[in-house]
Amino acid sequence: MLSLNDKITARQLQILALLDIFGANIIYLPREASKFAGQNGWAALGLASCAAIVYVWLATTLGRKFPNESFTSYCGKITTTYAAKILTILFALKIIINVSSRIRLFAEILKSALLVNTPINVIFFGILAVAAFGAAKGYETRARVGEILFPLIFAPLAFIFIFAAFEMDYSNLLPVLRSTEGLASGGFFLSEAFVGVEFALLVHPYLTKPKRAKKALITVTAVTGALMIAVTVVTTAKFGAYGVKREMWPVLEMMNSINLPASFIERQDALVASFWIISVFANVNACLFFSATLMKDAVKKGKAGMYVIGAAALAFIAAGAAANIDKVYEIKSFVFKTFDIAFLFFIPAALLIIAKTRKLGEKS
Repeated sequence: MLSLNDKITARQLQILALLDIFGANIIYLPREASKFAGQNGWAALGLASCAAIVYVWLATTLGRKFPNESFTSYCGKITTTYAAKILTILFALKIIINVSSRIRLFAEILKSALLVNTPINVIFFGILAVAAFGAAKGYETRARVGEILFPLIFAPLAFIFIFAAFEMDYSNLLPVLRSTEGLASGGFFLSEAFVGVEFALLVHPYLTKPKRAKKALITVTAVTGALMIAVTVVTTAKFGAYGVKREMWPVLEMMNSINLPASFIERQDALVASFWIISVFANVNACLFFSATLMKDAVKKGKAGMYVIGAAALAFIAAGAAANIDKVYEIKSFVFKTFDIAFLFFIPAALLIIAKTRKLGEKS
């Protein structure tokens, strides 16, 4: 175990990345995949995984050129100090908007599944308070907590999915790829599920061996994509493409329909929701940590804890701003097509080209 130096290993980075990406979207992802490509939604997710690997490659290639510098610092060297501050603030705001939409979706699911009579603002406050406390403790603390949470989340899920795989009707996946309609657009829009990989732009200063970040993150992105495809295949096999589209939270419904041996668990959906709560906590914690770090780097005043509280307050306000769940999806879609794509692809690509042209940073 490392000392309290706010440095983590490549393995810990992989665990955090898997928690940040996988848990936040998996509950409703099969429905989104079926909307684009029907029973071939798994193939669209495969294309989305390839797009996510490209995003990670760009971010890690750029970060590897400036392994010991913050995003604001190396942006200032590549462009100007003023431009770097604008990019940093926009990056922080984008992360806060993303986390607010995830908190809102989380609260809606939790309220309908477990806490029917609990005011939604109380749920907002609960998750943000716990996540903010963790974020204020630093990045190494996140890694240590992630190592504890990882087996608690994935071991029970793997156990349940093994039984689920034997109960499904895989004829619902036929015909396979007879039509490619919707695959390309689905691959693009479903890469929204991998929002969080842009944290690769920020993690290098926190690694004991920054040069291992590229291989570690590309590997975990591919593994996460494979897990998402597996969950989508099983869920579509259970309900069919049309049935998945009708379900608001298809994975929870699928889990609740599984007959486990001896019926020792009465409600699998509540069990899965509990594990999902842990993974959402990890994702919200990451968003608050990085958005606070970015704001502190831009302002260069005050303590980190102040910025964590500020980020949590902004996320709380934004989470309650949308009138309903449909509005949340509209906001998510708009942010993805603008700010997310900019920070996942266009901005890293532009910074990398400029850095290489000006021969800045270390050779990779």
